[in-house]
Amino acid sequence: MKRFVFAGALLGLWLMSGVGLMAAGSGSGTVIVSTRDSTEQSPRDSINGIYIPKDLKECFVQLDTLLSAEDKEVIRKLERSGEMVQFHHGLGMWIRNNWGLWNGSRLQEYFKKRGITHPDDMSGLILAYYYDWLNGAHEDWLLWMRKGEETSGK
Repeated sequence: MKRFVFAGALLGLWLMSGVGLMAAGSGSGTVIVSTRDSTEQSPRDSINGIYIPKDLKECFVQLDTLLSAEDKEVIRKLERSGEMVQFHHGLGMWIRNNWGLWNGSRLQEYFKKRGITHPDDMSGLILAYYYDWLNGAHEDWLLWMRKGEETSGK
């Protein structure tokens, strides 16, 4: 079972494989330090046993699986999606590193075909739209996906 746990400014991810991410932060931000660095390049559906979403909606489904109910409530209670930037060095870093956004995963290719070329921008978009997803605001991310399908020919 993969899960994030918020405890005030602390965030931790414990994976069944025994790989753990620990975080400490204060104020408006959270910092995560990874104990693993994946340099494997792959269009496959997983890297090092971690499932790689194929599109934006699958990112949301996976985050729903990874994050606890308490984590999702913390996100849901933010005033606006722009506040998700506080998770750039925490959850965002985990997304970039573990979903292969630096090294050729199928999710990286999905975003590149839609004109998003930098991993920071990819994870930022995922986080901002995940806030919308949790709050039932589906119009913007659905529109983004539709426009991307037209642009990428998918």
